[in-house]
Amino acid sequence: MKKLLALLRLAREGIAEHTMQSFRQHIRAVKNACACNRDRVVQDKLIDKLVRRFHLAPKHRPQLDGKTQHTPSASYLSHQLHALGLLIDSTCIETLSADQILAEHVRCQLKGRRLMKQSCESSDHDTLHRWRHRVKDLYFQTLAQPHLPGARRRIQRAQRLGHLLGRDQDLANLAQEPAFALRRSPWVQVIEEHRDSLRQRYLTLGHKLYASRRARA
Repeated sequence: MKKLLALLRLAREGIAEHTMQSFRQHIRAVKNACACNRDRVVQDKLIDKLVRRFHLAPKHRPQLDGKTQHTPSASYLSHQLHALGLLIDSTCIETLSADQILAEHVRCQLKGRRLMKQSCESSDHDTLHRWRHRVKDLYFQTLAQPHLPGARRRIQRAQRLGHLLGRDQDLANLAQEPAFALRRSPWVQVIEEHRDSLRQRYLTLGHKLYASRRARA
């Protein structure tokens, strides 16, 4: 879904605003339907990794509260995907020129650069979240345009940066779980230290990504 939305943003000139809004609604519906199961799997893997890295004794590992996981029905997902297909057929994407597509690609880079600068000044969760989305857009858009100057390096850096920002967000979400927010819990310090380390790495990589040569036709 993230790849589809990133590519749709490349073609904004050929998509009416109300159509783009419909795209977002259907994509969000699919993502939300699968989010709970995905989040639980990610949290379990993240806890296992932190246990191995920081050598926490098993008795210090809190358990997440059990929650009923609902698997989305195949018919519901098929309906959403069918609607997306119809929306794609209704657009005039094929009439766009290479220059129009490249202009949207550069615009994505500029948005990401602005959000990176804001993230350097503060660790606001919402800003980091929006920056991560722009990094993902840049990654998928560059994958679709491998002929652009510096594409290979940009793909590698954007992929790595997206991973680091995603890990930071997963840690932030984990810290909000009641079991991990106990005042004297060793997990509080572990999560904070790990996020501090990640921050240095993703900001350094972000400067490298956006300092690289901008795409040109």
